[in-house]
Amino acid sequence: MVRCAYCGAEGKMSREHVIPKGFINNMDFKALTVWLDKAPSKVINSELMVKDVCAECNNGELSQLDAYALKLMISYNEKILYETRKVFFKYNYDLLTRWLLKVCYNSARANDSYYDIGLYQKY
Repeated sequence: MVRCAYCGAEGKMSREHVIPKGFINNMDFKALTVWLDKAPSKVINSELMVKDVCAECNNGELSQLDAYALKLMISYNEKILYETRKVFFKYNYDLLTRWLLKVCYNSARANDSYYDIGLYQKY
C-alpha cells in the first residue's frame, strides 16, 4: 500500500503536478518540455507529476497553496510570460514559503533525489 508523501495516509493516491496546472495554463509556452535528473537523456513532452499524494491533501491544503501562489502572480503580472525576468510584489511569507517548499519537495520526489527528499520531507 502506498502512503501519502504529505500526511502518511495509506490508500489510493492521486497525481500532483510539480509545477501547478494553473501556472502551466497561464504561461506562454508553445510546448511544455521537461527532463528528469534520473533520466537525463530523455525529454518528456508533458507535465511533470508525482503519484504519491492522497486526494485529501492534493485537493485540500496543497490546492489552496497553489491557488494562493497563482493568485499572487496573476494579480501582479496579469499573465505570466516566458520573457518575465523580475516580479515585485507583496506576499504572505508563511504561505509563499510553504508553497515553494511544496514545489521543491514534489520536484525532489519526481527526480528520486533522495538527499533533497530528506531535506524537504520534514516541512
